[in-house]
Amino acid sequence: MLASRNLNLGNEGFVIQRRKFNNINTTIIAAYKDIGVLYGVFAFIQLLQTRQPISNVSITSVPKIKNRVLNHWDNLNRSVERGYAGISIWNWHTLPGYIDQRYIDYARANASWYQRNRTH
Repeated sequence: MLASRNLNLGNEGFVIQRRKFNNINTTIIAAYKDIGVLYGVFAFIQLLQTRQPISNVSITSVPKIKNRVLNHWDNLNRSVERGYAGISIWNWHTLPGYIDQRYIDYARANASWYQRNRTH
């Protein structure tokens, strides 16, 4: 599908389309790299969770920036630079031996964020 469209998605871009295959309505999430598929899946889940129509979905997404960066304000002493957030979730002294479930949830939340251009 991607090869026939000559898309410049880069490493993190993706396509979500609704197509018919053998008379069966199918949603396709495609990318050139695995990370693009991950972002596409998260985008599709977001559509479902926000009850957006998907019957004719056609999204092409290409990040506006080359690298996604998380602007995190935690200090190594577990204080948070912007004091309204409470103490840090990171117990730096226990890493890497102990991985709190919150770290996994945090990583998934960060992976689900994407910056995109939507074209229909």
